[in-house]
Amino acid sequence: IAGTPAEINRLPDGMAEVALDYKNINTQKLPVTVVNHTDTIWSEDLVLGKWAPGETTTLSWFDSSFSVTPARGSFLDSIIVCADTTSTDSISKKIATLGKAYTLLPRNIPVFRSSTVKISYDSLPSWGNWQLFKTNGSNSLSYIGGINDSINRCITAQTNPFGSFIIACDTIPPVLEVQSPVATKTYSKNPVIQFSVSDEHSGIGSEENISVIVDGEFVLPEWDPEDKLVTARIYRRLKPGNHTLTISAKDQSNNISATAVYFSTR
Repeated sequence: IAGTPAEINRLPDGMAEVALDYKNINTQKLPVTVVNHTDTIWSEDLVLGKWAPGETTTLSWFDSSFSVTPARGSFLDSIIVCADTTSTDSISKKIATLGKAYTLLPRNIPVFRSSTVKISYDSLPSWGNWQLFKTNGSNSLSYIGGINDSINRCITAQTNPFGSFIIACDTIPPVLEVQSPVATKTYSKNPVIQFSVSDEHSGIGSEENISVIVDGEFVLPEWDPEDKLVTARIYRRLKPGNHTLTISAKDQSNNISATAVYFSTR
C-alpha cells in the first residue's frame, strides 16, 4: 500500500481489513492494490482526509463538489476518513436525483456533534424541492434537508458526516389510510379518529405536519411514528346529524395528501 506498512486482518465474513498508522498518511490520495499471488484483484486510489480532536478544518474532495466541516468536539480521537463516489442509477428508479452519491467512511465512528455537509451542483431543475438525502446499501433513503444556496450553487445541511449523500427531489405525497370513522356510518357517540400516515422518502417529521379537522374545528392529533398511526379524540359532544372529517399530512419535502370522511351521529 504505497510503501506504507500495513496489517491485514481477516474477518469472519470472508472480508479483510487493513489497519494503517495514521501518522504515515500525509496525502489525500493513497494508491491501494490487492493482489492474490500475481493476480491483481482490486486497485484504486483511496481519497483520504484527517481530523484531529477539536479540529474544525473543512475537508473537500472531487474538485470541492463534496465537503465536510466538523463541529468542535465531534470526535474524541484523530481519525482518517475516506471519500468515494457512486452511481445513483438504482436510487433514481425511486426518486429524482442529481449527480453522484458521495460517501464518507468509516460509518462506525462515534460522532458527538453534527457536521456541516455540503454538495455542490452545476444547476438545479426549476421544478421541485431539491434537498440532501442519505442512502444505504438497500437503496432506502432518509431525509436530511438543507439550505439551497443558488448563488454559490450548493446545498448545505447539519448531520452526521458519515454515510452516503445525494441531492434528490421527492415529489411523492404521503399515504393516508383512515381506519375510523368509517365513511357513511352512524355512531351513537363520538368516534375515535384513527388513521395511518406513511411517507417512504422524506418522512413526516413531526405532528405539526398532520392536520385533523372535524366540521371546521381543529382536533389535536397524537402521532406514533413507529406504528405510523395517528389518533385524535373529539372531546366536545357532536350534535346529531352529518359530520365531515378532513385530514391532511405534509412530508418534509412539502408534498401534501388530504382526504375527507363523511359520517353521522345520533
